[in-house]
Amino acid sequence: MITKLKIFENNQYKPILTSSEMVDFILDNELRDSNGELDYQDAKDIAYWSEIWTLKELTDLNIDGLDFIYNRKPKTLGIPIIVTHDEDDNYEILDGKHRIGYTRYKEIPSIMAYVGELDW
Repeated sequence: MITKLKIFENNQYKPILTSSEMVDFILDNELRDSNGELDYQDAKDIAYWSEIWTLKELTDLNIDGLDFIYNRKPKTLGIPIIVTHDEDDNYEILDGKHRIGYTRYKEIPSIMAYVGELDW
């Protein structure tokens, strides 16, 4: 059995990113939205939702906000998704809807995510 510690030890992604590092993460991984690649301004709009982004393993993909199903393998599969999480336990997907959907379709129990905590 793989422990959470092993997942982080073997992961190529940093455990914590600042907003500016998140911009680089988005651009370096050539993440896209429905209109094509995200440009620098789009990346900033996503990255500055939170000052700190923490890499976490999300194990409940049936919660509201993460309950999308998608049956085609996305090109960016394996790259952590980007979500915000607020104090009311709500999630908003900023990038990775298709990766979550495919993970759910394949009945994979978890997905790696950069989570920005919102405390409004």
